[in-house]
Amino acid sequence: RMGRQMRGILEKIQRQVSEFAKEQNYDFVFDASGRTNQRTAFVLYADEATDLTDLLLKKINAGKED
Repeated sequence: RMGRQMRGILEKIQRQVSEFAKEQNYDFVFDASGRTNQRTAFVLYADEATDLTDLLLKKINAGKED
């Protein structure tokens, strides 16, 4: 039950942060107070336009042809 409540709270926070970031034209929002096991900040929002995955995969795969 506690897990469900926490998930609901986190989803609400995520939704509000995402809406705010979009309204303010932010590309990224980090939670500097929250840390992962590696002591790095969590990403709370990232604009889809900043996703470099496809571009980097093309570059990586092009390098395999050498």
